[in-house]
Amino acid sequence: AGNIRRCFCGRAPKIADLLKAYTDDEVNSWLLIHLMSIYEFSNLPEKPSEGQLAELCMQIKTNFSFLNAAEFLLFCCQFKGGKYGRFFGVVDPMAIMTAINEFLKYRREQLEMYAREERAIQMEQLRQEWADKAEPMPENLQFVRGLFAANGINVIPIEADDRGDETNEEIKQPASS
Repeated sequence: AGNIRRCFCGRAPKIADLLKAYTDDEVNSWLLIHLMSIYEFSNLPEKPSEGQLAELCMQIKTNFSFLNAAEFLLFCCQFKGGKYGRFFGVVDPMAIMTAINEFLKYRREQLEMYAREERAIQMEQLRQEWADKAEPMPENLQFVRGLFAANGINVIPIEADDRGDETNEEIKQPASS
């Protein structure tokens, strides 16, 4: 959980990928190790039954197979950290499923934030690329002024006003006949 961005943007395999690479029992064992760590951490007297745990694993594999392994581990870490509330009596499988759904909201926010940051970086790189390739402005202005002059339009820039501010507005005067 040290690098949250890496959890969401890294290359950790998805639960669906684990199901392709390993047997169902091996994936269940991996899930159970982490789920049981939540139950052990909560130090509650009642633990879920084997049937409840098997159903919980099946629900996670079915409904959340798009989560990658790092995201699932981050969820477990945040759950233990109390991000999804405190539980009294027993941490039942429904509480875990509800917490995973809360985690998905957090995940979506994080992925959207990282996507915005990536777009901003790309736009800045594109702006820099454009700036590197841009022609010097005076030559462009001279060309545009030449086009206006060729069409009989005389473009005269406004002088600085009495505050010393310059404006970008220009006065268009028809060429004298």
